[in-house]
Amino acid sequence: MKLENNSDLASVLFWGPLGPTDLGMALLVKATYEITEQGLELALDDPWPIHLEDLKTPYGVFPAEQCWRKPKIDLIVLGKAKAPGNKPVQQMKVHVRAGDFSYSLAVFGDRWWSEQGGRLIPTEPEPFMEMPLTLERAFGGKYENEYGEIACLNNPEGRGFYADEKSAVGQPLPNLEDPDFLIQEPMDRPKPVGLGPYPLTGGLRFSILAEEEQQPPPFEKIEHLIMNWAHPDLMLDRLAPGEILRVEGITQNGVLEAVIPHFPARAILRFGEEERELTPAMDTVIVLGEEKRLVLRWRLAEVFSMRPREIRKVILSGKKGDKNSS
Repeated sequence: MKLENNSDLASVLFWGPLGPTDLGMALLVKATYEITEQGLELALDDPWPIHLEDLKTPYGVFPAEQCWRKPKIDLIVLGKAKAPGNKPVQQMKVHVRAGDFSYSLAVFGDRWWSEQGGRLIPTEPEPFMEMPLTLERAFGGKYENEYGEIACLNNPEGRGFYADEKSAVGQPLPNLEDPDFLIQEPMDRPKPVGLGPYPLTGGLRFSILAEEEQQPPPFEKIEHLIMNWAHPDLMLDRLAPGEILRVEGITQNGVLEAVIPHFPARAILRFGEEERELTPAMDTVIVLGEEKRLVLRWRLAEVFSMRPREIRKVILSGKKGDKNSS
């Protein structure tokens, strides 16, 4: 089976047998848009790639892209919290809204546990202009004891995870917290928060599995925890074209906003004398705060009967240099 890409979009075709008589195919299509005041404009220079190996970024690692279905939509924001008005702040919020979904992070300047009046309290946050929105700034980390290294399974690369109060004295707190569950004591164990990709081996995925009443849980209830890339709090059930995506707190003017576009192309499967139009399912939304870009990925899949010696092709077409503001 061949792919004929007559568009400006990144694409990869996967295909193979599904039993003795059927073939399956999955086409991944990715579009990178500039977010402008006039709307979305397809970015032709340096678009976000489809990567068949793990992609390391300053904001986390994206797993290699495969043909497997993502049952939910990954919402991922890469960037830094930026102080509003270009003036240093001690704390602020980053807020994400996508359709009827909303999510907030409390962002603090650097703080340490300080002993005062016989108890530990956080120091005043240091003023900051920008703060990376990475898991390294969220709750987690590692410590040493007589048995060796002990890691926070939910986020071993974070900060704020200590063996006891004594070992926490003078040590940092997380910069990123859930505003509804702020850390009060050194022995608090909140779940890590963040907007970037969450590791496939991250403990949050497995702790959610353990909470299911039925063990083992039905696959349809856990599939997203295995297949999706985002933090579990940012795996969306739906996000439709025409809905507003709005991120506050990651640009100097405070707001980055876009309207989710329709699939900007058309894909046709031809096998023998038959032809089918493929239906796109958006499964990934990535906001690039520093570049003011939006990256969307769709998966288009089909199963069809296998007949010997027939010609099979997927044709992806779209207007070259197309602009999309809807």
